[in-house]
Amino acid sequence: MNLCDPKQKAFAQRVYFDLKICRKWSKLHVYFNEVNKWIFFIGRSSDDQPLTFVLPISNDEQLTIDDLFNLRSILSSTLPSNIHENISRTNKTDV
Repeated sequence: MNLCDPKQKAFAQRVYFDLKICRKWSKLHVYFNEVNKWIFFIGRSSDDQPLTFVLPISNDEQLTIDDLFNLRSILSSTLPSNIHENISRTNKTDV
């Protein structure tokens, strides 16, 4: 996350706070795509829920549904192969 600009990092921290504290997600990992500077989250709200993918979009970004679908496909391919194990084991992030 150190490669984010300050505005983007502050935005990601607000999203993280909302998911982890307000919505009480039990597991949460934050990822940063260095090529396109996208921040995205993978986690779950409780141990019996499936993994959920969250791509925070700021107000100044205008993306269509197709754009979001394509982003999800691109970002999913950048995830580590052991993502399920990582999320089950820990919820540590470096936002």
